[in-house]
Amino acid sequence: NLITKLGGNPNTTGTWTDPCVAPFNGSFNPATGTPGEYTYTITTPDCEASAVVTLEQITPIVFTVPNDTTMCGNGQLSLYLPSVSGGQTPYNYQWSYNNQFIANTPNFVHTAQSSGQACMTITDICNNPITNCIDVTVEQPLAIDFTVDTTTACFPYIFNFENLISPALYEESRWDLGDGTVVELLTDFNHIYASPGNYSVTLQLTSEIGCEYSLTKNNYISVLAPPVAQFAF
Repeated sequence: NLITKLGGNPNTTGTWTDPCVAPFNGSFNPATGTPGEYTYTITTPDCEASAVVTLEQITPIVFTVPNDTTMCGNGQLSLYLPSVSGGQTPYNYQWSYNNQFIANTPNFVHTAQSSGQACMTITDICNNPITNCIDVTVEQPLAIDFTVDTTTACFPYIFNFENLISPALYEESRWDLGDGTVVELLTDFNHIYASPGNYSVTLQLTSEIGCEYSLTKNNYISVLAPPVAQFAF
């Protein structure tokens, strides 16, 4: 028994051999040591014994988040982690938006009402937090407006409609004139209603990233029946 031969006390004068099989004496710091097997050998005049310690070094947490994005107001922002590695599991997850906590799961859908930054912080059991963020730009809604040369006229009348929003601010336009007529991609145009009545008009604009905005003016157009001439003798 080696401990008995050493007088009942552990021996601290043995020799270490590192993973590169290089001998050294004394002690070493596992936090800075090279990962691998370390052998500690004690030798007496008539006995030798050794023990092996395996040093496994935990690598830092590495993870990715989605790319920066531009989205519609009140749209659904999908937050997820394409990849996670390193650290020591289990992980603790925390999503925040503009520094406000929103979720503690890897995947989450957030309704973004304003531009800002979505950040994920992952902490392992060694309490080493790592944070990655994405920039989120929320498109400002278009203040749609349109006009017509007159809203009330006798039948038949050629109404002239005009979109008051600059074409530089949207990609597509769609007019619904209330009588089944749909006009697309025109800033201004003429239209004759087929019969007298009141008609609601809707203009819908679609932005470059696909956000849709619309304005409806109820009973906007009044087409009056033509007068009937009468006389009596």
